[in-house]
Amino acid sequence: IYFNIPPTLAVRNISVSIQKEECFGLLGLNGAGKTTTFEILTGEQIATSGDVFIEDYSITKNILKVRSKIGYCPQFDALLDYLTTQEILTMYARVWGIPEKNIRAYVDNLLEMLNLQSQAEKFIYTLSGGNKRKLSTAIAIMGKSSVVFLDEPSTGMDPLARRMLWNTVTRTRESGKVIVITSHSMEECEALCTRLAIMVQGKFVCLGSPQHLKNKFGNVYTMNIKFKTGTDGDVIMDFKNFITKVFPENTCQVFHCPLSMTASSNRLRSGPRKRRKFGALVTEIALLLILSVVLLVTQSLLSIKKVKSFQYPDQWASDVPSFIQVFTTISHPWELAYVPSNSIMVQNIVENVKKDLNFHMKVIGFSSESDFEDYIRSNVNSRHVLAAIVFDHSFTDSNDPLPKKLEPAPIFQYNDPILIFIFLSFYAISSIFFSFMISTFFNRVNVAVSLGSFFFLLTYFPCITMYSNYEHMTFKQKLIWCFNFNVGMAFGFKFLIDAETKKTEMKWSNICSTGYTDNFLFAYVLVMLLVDAFLYALVTWYIEAVFPGEYGVPKPWNFFLVPVIHR
Repeated sequence: IYFNIPPTLAVRNISVSIQKEECFGLLGLNGAGKTTTFEILTGEQIATSGDVFIEDYSITKNILKVRSKIGYCPQFDALLDYLTTQEILTMYARVWGIPEKNIRAYVDNLLEMLNLQSQAEKFIYTLSGGNKRKLSTAIAIMGKSSVVFLDEPSTGMDPLARRMLWNTVTRTRESGKVIVITSHSMEECEALCTRLAIMVQGKFVCLGSPQHLKNKFGNVYTMNIKFKTGTDGDVIMDFKNFITKVFPENTCQVFHCPLSMTASSNRLRSGPRKRRKFGALVTEIALLLILSVVLLVTQSLLSIKKVKSFQYPDQWASDVPSFIQVFTTISHPWELAYVPSNSIMVQNIVENVKKDLNFHMKVIGFSSESDFEDYIRSNVNSRHVLAAIVFDHSFTDSNDPLPKKLEPAPIFQYNDPILIFIFLSFYAISSIFFSFMISTFFNRVNVAVSLGSFFFLLTYFPCITMYSNYEHMTFKQKLIWCFNFNVGMAFGFKFLIDAETKKTEMKWSNICSTGYTDNFLFAYVLVMLLVDAFLYALVTWYIEAVFPGEYGVPKPWNFFLVPVIHR
């Protein structure tokens, strides 16, 4: 047969004859053409040229007759999720025309052969991947089929289930059926196949029995020896010496010995004890204590005490001072609201995203950029919610001498709310990428959270000095300090607070105008926040590429200078 879909030649001129009671195996790497060959043999695809004959019936001329002669276990399970295991087997038994009175015993026998009795009453969508593969195999071997096609049937199965599957396939072959199986496991093909073919780029490069291929292409003979449980260690050593004497060029690949034969059996039985390094433990405790002290001091600075007016009767009074007064007195307490959010994000990235990324890279070589995109979207939304809670709240002025309830008013009455929202969005984006950058340096969650919060606070403290000394700083100094996203936040709020104090509106039309002599504009703050986000993302990308972790493939430090075709 021959199959070609431009520009890929999937199957090229293969020809083979398979006899009854024979198990024929197809081995090959992913993309070798095994699944396409199966699709042609089962009639799912039409060959570009050539034909398939099953019991003298042509698959191109008698497709319905051929399909009544075959059973098929596809590579991906095609099952009805809302049927139970027993119900779907019963349904296929009726399709195959098994007498109604024999169906119950027939289905029970299949369940017992593949150890599915405990799963008989469960819905298929609740089954594990291995049990679904066993169920697909059971459906394939049902009925009066002459040929059974099994496409990687043991995928996802534990060793015990795999052995039971092998026994079932062997019994099915001995009953007179032809088995055609694909697999990545040479061990599985040795256990099941009477003949096998190795497929490369759509054609057979080797064809014969497993032992024939070993004799032709291999120069070794593998012998597996197993001893009964409780065998004395001296007997094992005597046998090993005998093999060494008879086969002087032998190589022992794996040798399992009882623990009693080792000098440190007691230590091995208890297992190695993992001890934490004293320095790491002290560092974690010290960082947490420092962070706690910083938070306590900050809390004491931000605490606002209620003062009662003695000359009026006790009535309702607001506990919240003027927001403008808080900002002009205590630099920027708003940024501290992001500290818990930043810590949680660093924790989630280190604990979940990196773990999932390493898993994908280890198992299937897949880079999970979508996980990072999800974290960016969710954290931008959380920061917008946080901004809305604070800035949409209606505060009142508690310094009014009359103890009466004032009409609620928004915090910013003269500034464009859309401009404020864009400003906070840019800050949120830069803080998120800062969290990503911090998370790339750590693999342990506790250290990442502690140091992530600590570094976030370090970027906050320069705001106090920058804000109070703003008038004495040059334009270049302000622009350079804006590479710290929290300082950029402080400068931006200074523009907004000044506009609010002077009762002049800050809007899109005047963000490029200023009353200061150094010509430092609010527009520069917006641009620098985006530049910060870009730089943090660039550093994150570079570190992840050069130091990808345990399962990744590190790139050279200058990989971005190497031409793409040579990477």
